[in-house]
Amino acid sequence: ERMPLFGTACRESLEAYVAQERKPSNLTPEPLFTNDRGGRITSRTLQNVVKRWARSSGLPPGVTPHTLRHSFAT
Repeated sequence: ERMPLFGTACRESLEAYVAQERKPSNLTPEPLFTNDRGGRITSRTLQNVVKRWARSSGLPPGVTPHTLRHSFAT
């Protein structure tokens, strides 16, 4: 039996995002995370999103997508 890549809560959150928030895209393959025009988000956009969420959550200013990746990998 194969192990799932992630849990039920993550799957449900992704399904809700796709159904309610993601902008439709004409790209193939269709990206999971899209910008306001339906294009793929850039690494810079992701950095800015993480920075904004980290600031509003009271996390240190040096939090980046890379530091989050290491946190979850540990």
